[in-house]
Amino acid sequence: MNRISGVLVSGVIMFALCATQAAADECFISLPAGKALREAVAVGSAPADVTDTIELPDTDCDGVPDQACPECSPPLAADNCRRTPNGPDLGTCTAGLQDNRGETCSADMDCGAGGVCSMAQEDADSDGFGDACDYCSGSGAYDIDSDGLCDADDNCPTAPNPGQEDFDSDGLGNECSGGIDRIAPVASFSGTWYEIGRQVGRAYPDNIIQFGKLFQNILAGFGPPGWAAQGFYNETEALIPQSVKDHMAGMAQGLVEVRPISPAIAWDLVLTQNMAVDLLNMARNMSPVPDPPVAEILKLLRGCTGFAVSSSAGTFLAHNTDAQGTAGVNTSVIMYWRPSNGDYAYLTFDPPGWADVAFGLNEKGIGATVNAGSPNTDAVFGYYYTFMVRHAMEHAATLDEAVAVFEDVFDRGESFGPTGALIHFVDFNTGRMAKIQLRSEVIDVSYGEERVPGVVSIGSANHFVGDFNPDPSYYYESSWMRYDRLFDLLADPASAYDLEACWAILSDTNEGLADDNTISKQGDFGGSSTTFGTIFTKDGLYYALGRPDAYFVQYPDAQFVAGLCGLSVRHKPLRAEKLFKPRTIVLHIAGGHGFDIHGAIDLGPLTWRKVSFNKKKNRLKVVAVAPAGLEPGAIQIGVGDCFGWVMIE
Repeated sequence: MNRISGVLVSGVIMFALCATQAAADECFISLPAGKALREAVAVGSAPADVTDTIELPDTDCDGVPDQACPECSPPLAADNCRRTPNGPDLGTCTAGLQDNRGETCSADMDCGAGGVCSMAQEDADSDGFGDACDYCSGSGAYDIDSDGLCDADDNCPTAPNPGQEDFDSDGLGNECSGGIDRIAPVASFSGTWYEIGRQVGRAYPDNIIQFGKLFQNILAGFGPPGWAAQGFYNETEALIPQSVKDHMAGMAQGLVEVRPISPAIAWDLVLTQNMAVDLLNMARNMSPVPDPPVAEILKLLRGCTGFAVSSSAGTFLAHNTDAQGTAGVNTSVIMYWRPSNGDYAYLTFDPPGWADVAFGLNEKGIGATVNAGSPNTDAVFGYYYTFMVRHAMEHAATLDEAVAVFEDVFDRGESFGPTGALIHFVDFNTGRMAKIQLRSEVIDVSYGEERVPGVVSIGSANHFVGDFNPDPSYYYESSWMRYDRLFDLLADPASAYDLEACWAILSDTNEGLADDNTISKQGDFGGSSTTFGTIFTKDGLYYALGRPDAYFVQYPDAQFVAGLCGLSVRHKPLRAEKLFKPRTIVLHIAGGHGFDIHGAIDLGPLTWRKVSFNKKKNRLKVVAVAPAGLEPGAIQIGVGDCFGWVMIE
């Protein structure tokens, strides 16, 4: 996938952050330059021996310099929160009223009752990170993988390993041996979409906060002039599915409940990371003269290669996600989302703060992956394509229904936004597949092609192909090279086109050497590299973190997580006001792929009295009792590994 015109950002974008510091307004601390200081630091082009003052950058304008100045008199220590004020000129509320926490302040009284305005570089856990920007009690500001250990105390900061096992005592835990994470965090969330978002916010707050701050910094330097996340949201709110809006609101509430930040700060962190990609592409694709730094950033980040293949060996939907960051270090989470409102449940793999879907497999057997596509000239405001992939996961039970989610937008005379897209859908029930090329006001849908007898496939890198490309002069070498190599491999008559063969394609290098033009990608300095490979099947998700070719040197097998099995539960209306005493309820239960009518039955607060099996139709009839006092809402029930909902009105 490539959100920022080619990539899912999984690490700190150093080029962007450094350039942001230069582009954004900053404060400076001016000091007289004594002899020792003049010899140590020269300012601008002035010779050191004639410089009378020195200006020390102070990004957060709190009166403490970003970097230490030992030559100053008196010597100055570096700011322990460079981007969060906690100095003598400006502070941050670390205690007080909820609406004030995390907001800037000048005195304790600004923070409300019981307020504390951090203005003296307070550092309660003495880890070098000030209380104003430290979200983890221990060494380090964050616990990115939410395993209970602060990152500096964790021998695998991005792979959950609360036991800290380290078989070879090299300082790297077993789950990140050789500097490559073996596993990604896995979590399940259920309820209304607001409740699901709230649970995600509570489960992965540090990941969400860090990711939100990253995009705040990038947009401060490179976002379209005059635009912020809230303004973009206001402009496009009517085009955002309600499930996404509820999910984002829930995430913000979850952050507030577990971290000392105000609702306004939490909402901006969530909103910024969900609006940022379209805002950056707005600066590039909706301007007749794209901003040069933005264009350069997006060029550096462009990557990702995906394909689908179906044969007698099975049906597979494969993808390499390329991102700027540290190869082998993962910041995404595998999440099961189980909504109670009747939407289909699905599995997704993304940074937890994103409320969209770039990789998904729903309970009906529909899989999806995305790449950003280029060029998307003359872009306009419109639907965010990954929000609509999510909408397809929630409502599509067939390939045609998934494709219709996108075609219907144009049938209504509407448009998609400034980020072009290449989307792959697969129906694992039939083996059918579709490739969507998407620009703001144009769509092209193609279906699997038989390149080898008995083998149907589709594939994409990052450029539009055929007549869909509006700019014949457009050329991005890495995308062209990866695309050509991909289709050479998809046309190999000697391939088995099974799971192992799909991993071989995702692991492909140039005779063992990964570079910017290979499918298992190692970008140049500042560029993108493969951060994980994924293969969806009818049974679930296989994944390898980092470059697949490197992962399989370190570990023998890919990781696997099972897909979702949903239950269809029919019953007569059950109203809470009539539950003043226990009531009998009859549940008619059918299941999807993987449903076993003899699986263990879990009815939650309901108790079952009798079960009847219909082996021919693979269905159950359960006579149960609902206790008195149940509140309106959804009750999750399960049969084996499958789940469904009983609704209390």
